[in-house]
Amino acid sequence: MDAAMIYAGEQEYHKGDAVFAVWGDAEGPKRRWYAAFVLGPAKHSNLLIEWGEGGTQAVVPPRDMVRARQLLKPDTRVHVHDSDKNDFYQEVLIIRYLSHHRYEVRGKRGRVFSVSFSDMMIDDIFVEIFRRKRAKQRLPPKWMIDYPYLWYRSPHLFLSEHWFIFTTPSKLPPEYSVEKWEKIKKKMAAIIECRGGKVVNSMEELLQVEIKRFRFLIAPDSCQTVKFYQALAASIPCMCPEWILRMQRKDMYIEDNSRYRLPTQRGSRGEPTVLWGQERPLTLFDNLRVCLVQNQDPEFCSTWTLAVKAGQGIVTCIPDAVDDFLDMEAFDVVVGRNSISGGLKDQFEENNIPVVAEQWLVKSLIYGEKPEYDHPAFFLKTRRDSRKRTRSLEVEEMDPLPRRSKYRSGYLTENGWH
Repeated sequence: MDAAMIYAGEQEYHKGDAVFAVWGDAEGPKRRWYAAFVLGPAKHSNLLIEWGEGGTQAVVPPRDMVRARQLLKPDTRVHVHDSDKNDFYQEVLIIRYLSHHRYEVRGKRGRVFSVSFSDMMIDDIFVEIFRRKRAKQRLPPKWMIDYPYLWYRSPHLFLSEHWFIFTTPSKLPPEYSVEKWEKIKKKMAAIIECRGGKVVNSMEELLQVEIKRFRFLIAPDSCQTVKFYQALAASIPCMCPEWILRMQRKDMYIEDNSRYRLPTQRGSRGEPTVLWGQERPLTLFDNLRVCLVQNQDPEFCSTWTLAVKAGQGIVTCIPDAVDDFLDMEAFDVVVGRNSISGGLKDQFEENNIPVVAEQWLVKSLIYGEKPEYDHPAFFLKTRRDSRKRTRSLEVEEMDPLPRRSKYRSGYLTENGWH
């Protein structure tokens, strides 16, 4: 038997081994592991250690110890004591081992320096990850790894049974860069999961949630993305990030969230700001039978089918071609993108079925009510050359549009309105 070997249960140590050990009697996520060195055996298969910081001694059980060399791999996140600031630890990443219990590390601002093992502390979550990997068990959720300080608080789960989805417009507000928004979005997802909520990636999954009043969309501002319009159709409140961040700071649920609710349209280019109405209908389309005309853009029908169904409408998609066997009584309105074949449009108009552009759906969602079909902004042109003059005559016979109308032509894409 090796005389220098120290046995603690099934574990073997040598005198002077560098270990991380639990300080105090904290349990769960509040536990912290500090640098220490093995001195020798103690009663009841425990070990006598000397803390790296302060040099005091303590007796700890083997379950509250882990070898430092097994944890301190490259890119491991640890905290080191800042000698300039009392009781302050800064977070660093391990680069490599140097010698004599010193490591080369990288700080948050990229500064590379060396630190002593004695000044180190490691979060309980990383010890848990190490032990689960060694036992081939399921790892903790990613938010717990990226934001361990959220776990330390043993938080109140005030977002239990709340469901969230994020949307990112192609053009972010001036106060957000792409990097800043992605960082905030990642942090909000961690807060939501830490507080008992769930983040989904698709609107289809969100619409399947039975508790409708606990569904939310988070966006940097009012935008023109597909998810934003689909949320409007389903009367899913669109919230700004500050709502999530403030609840985390206050450690409580903010039920009166009206001040954090985004308007359905932010004023720009002469268009007014439209606030979320208190009486916004839950069934905007209310069994309205909408016919979507599929042309060259394959995303048109898939984009609007979910939105119309979310507003309790009935959707039918047809190709852009004349069909003598169409059941005209099955449609209340026909919607197309950019243009429609002249023959098909004539076929609908002969049966007194209004044919409108995609903008009609957009404005229905923004204002929470269905506008008139015959507004010039909703005119859907045909691909017949002779139709150009007809369109000019029709527009001239209508009331002229104000220079700054609340309706603007365009079409919807995944990243916004164009």
